Amino acid sequence: MKGRKPTPTKLKIVRGNPGKRPMKKGEPKPAGEMSTCPAILDKVAKREWRRITKALAGTGLFTAADVVILAGYCAAYSTWIEAQKNLREHGMMVLAADGQSKASPWLRIANQAFDQIFKLSGELGLTPLARVRLTGSVSIPSTVPETPDGWDDL
Repeated sequence: MKGRKPTPTKLKIVRGNPGKRPMKKGEPKPAGEMSTCPAILDKVAKREWRRITKALAGTGLFTAADVVILAGYCAAYSTWIEAQKNLREHGMMVLAADGQSKASPWLRIANQAFDQIFKLSGELGLTPLARVRLTGSVSIPSTVPETPDGWDDL
């Protein structure tokens, strides 16, 4: 399926239904609140889970059905942190078996983990753009400020 992703009804309600389109009926409504942190996550990922669930609490948009995507975000975050530590310790370039310098494998790992973080952040409303879309409003000045440089006289 191509085109824009459909907007969940609950998100339309939060935004005030800016398009004034009819709300879908019979949309699935997952039950339960965000559950506890999955035990499979490592210490860094669990710390990020606690931080992020605190930030998401009270929005009413996240349920037990979202645990996997949030756990994926936290695991990617932990991988990114580990890769960054290794890059700092060993540098971005390594010596290959043939004596040539090449990019550290940790650089690829860091970049892939950050790509995952970025994609999942958008899904979870954790980026500035995702939050603007969530609230459905951007503060734009209603008047253009006067220019004191004399160009208005032309």
